[in-house]
Parts: sequence; C-alpha cells; structure tokens
Amino acid sequence: MLEPSYHVGGDAFDYALAEHTVSMGIFDAVGHGTPAALMGAGALAGYRSARRDARGVFDQAAAIDEVIAGSFTGSAFVTGVLAEVDLASGRLRYVNAGHPPPLLLRGGRVVKELTGGRRVPFGLETSGLTVAEEALEPGDWLCLYTDGVAEARDASGAWFGEDRLKDFLTREIAAGQPPPETVRRLTQAVLKHQGGLLQDDATVLLARWQHSGPEDQGLF
Repeated sequence: MLEPSYHVGGDAFDYALAEHTVSMGIFDAVGHGTPAALMGAGALAGYRSARRDARGVFDQAAAIDEVIAGSFTGSAFVTGVLAEVDLASGRLRYVNAGHPPPLLLRGGRVVKELTGGRRVPFGLETSGLTVAEEALEPGDWLCLYTDGVAEARDASGAWFGEDRLKDFLTREIAAGQPPPETVRRLTQAVLKHQGGLLQDDATVLLARWQHSGPEDQGLF
C-alpha cells in the first residue's frame, strides 16, 4: 500500500507473480513535487521493462540507472530495493540502492535486517554491484518500506521509528493477521502517529513465503 502525503511525493512500488518466481520493487525518488513523481514513475517503468524481459535483479538495477541518469539532470536519484524469490526453494536475491533495509520476520518476530546488496541510489554512477542472497524458511515474512513510514513524526517531533515498526509487525503476526490486513493496519497507525496528515509518502510492501512440500512450487 502507498499512502500519499499532502504534497506530491515520489514513492512507487510493484510486484509480479510468475510461474517460478515472485518479483518485488519499492522506490523513493529524492525531493517532492512533480520532478519526484516523474522520477518515481521512470524508475517503475525501467523496472517493469527489465522484469518483463525476464532479466534478473542485477539487470533490473542497471535498467533503472539508465532511465534515471538519461532522463533527469543534475543530482537526481531514486532509492529502492529490488527483490526476487524462487518459489520452490525460497531463495531470495535482492539489491538495495540506498534504501532502508528490508526486514525479515521469522516465527512471528523480526530476526534481522537484510543489509546485503548495498549500492548507491539508482541514477548515480556505480560499479561493483553485487546481489545479496538470503534463504527463506516456510512462513517467513519480508517487509519492504520507505522512509515515510519510519520517519513519520508526531506533534512532538518523535519519529514512528524502526523499533515501533518492528514491534507493530510482531504484534500483528502474533494476533494472526494476514499480510493484507497488517498492511492496512500499519498504514492507519502511521497516519494516526502523524495526526492524519503525512509530510512524505509512506509505502509498505509485505510478503509471506509458504512451502508445503516437494510437489508444490511454493506460495506467496
């Protein structure tokens, strides 16, 4: 879910389920207003084009770089995470371009931040790009989010924060909430924390991998 702020922002996300994989992408363009919205749309278009050509996360990142660097001048950039999960094995491959690290939840709690695959934001010159890998276990949750979630401020200036986000996800999983309802409740919690008026787009993408046996290709 993407909850837009009062001012035009640059958040975007996308996901796609194929026969053997699920692909996820989340983006946050620098700044606000129409330029940020256009950059977010450009990143999304580059990502979708590469993904539909059956290119992996390495080439998807390169395609987004090309779009941002070629279409926007100056120091324009977009942060983001690209992730791809093999449905049969649960192997997660991901790239993080200057974005908040994804959260991995196992057994109903956050067990780690996925800090691999780091690189500079999309659109800036980069070299030595690496793709990180993580082995998911059945029932694992993956949380991708933008800084508009963690950096939402209340009237006193206190951030919603990563710790509050982790505690919220833990409580909702313990209560048996599925990912779609958890997303809805989290969005409402962030809005309530900021008095119902966001100063930045807030976006969250939750996924849960399940694998019932060798006859299955896996479920998301």
